[in-house]
Order: sequence, then structure tokens, then C-alpha cells
Amino acid sequence: MKHLLLFFILLSFETSAQDCGLIAWRFVSVPGDSNEHSIIFSATVAPGWHIFSQSIGEDGPLPTGISFTPSSDFVLLGSPIENGISVKDFDETFNMNLIYYSKSVSFTQRIKLYSGRTIVTGVIRYMLCASGQCTPPQEVPFKVRVDAPG
Repeated sequence: MKHLLLFFILLSFETSAQDCGLIAWRFVSVPGDSNEHSIIFSATVAPGWHIFSQSIGEDGPLPTGISFTPSSDFVLLGSPIENGISVKDFDETFNMNLIYYSKSVSFTQRIKLYSGRTIVTGVIRYMLCASGQCTPPQEVPFKVRVDAPG
């Protein structure tokens, strides 16, 4: 019975998504100080493929973007922060310098929770490329449960 309860507790704090088979997403809430939490969006990318940074020029590929469904239960603290080994390289397909991540990357969004518990929802938009070929822009909805400590 304890193992079943632990399973459901862990399931409530972490969700994942996999779409085109080239990337796997994992979403988790990590409590911080007071009512602050970090929502971490981790991506594992298939070998040979890469996902773009949030910071790309306007005439390039779709940058990774995370949008949140507005809620009175929380407020966003700043913008998502990228964590991973980035590569800055000139891309001949887009004829510009691009920043991207191969293998893995995570994006961390801090929030301040106003209620004891909420579900943070939204959409991640991104594009993957490899050797001059790219996927169409992708959208992955997410849903992450956030509980106040205690």
C-alpha cells in the first residue's frame, strides 16, 4: 500500500510528453523558498537532432517558447532560463548564427504560488533540425501540479 501511495504522489508532481518520436519531454515542480517553486521542462533529443534556443533572430527557425495559461493561483517570476550545453554555429539552411542544444536541455520557470495547490498548464512550442532537415513547428501541452510545502 505504501508503494502505491508513493507512486501516486510522484505521479502528481511529474508529467511527461513525447510527440514526434525525436524528443521526450519531462515536466516537474520543485519547491523553493516560501511560496516560490520552479517548474522544470526537460527535453531529451534524439541523436543527430537539435532543438533551438529561446533566443534566435527573427528570420530563422522557430525558437523554443513556453507559454502559460493565466491563473490567479500563481505569478511568473521572470522568464524561463535555459540550462544545457549550447552550441552557437552558423547554419547554412537559415543563413544565420543559431544557438541550439543537442542531446538535452532544460528550461526553468520560477513561479510564486498564491494558493495551497494549483495545476500549471500551457504549451511548449519548438522545432527540431538535423543535417539540413527540420520538423514542422511542434506544440506540446503541459500540465504540472504544484503544492505548497507542508
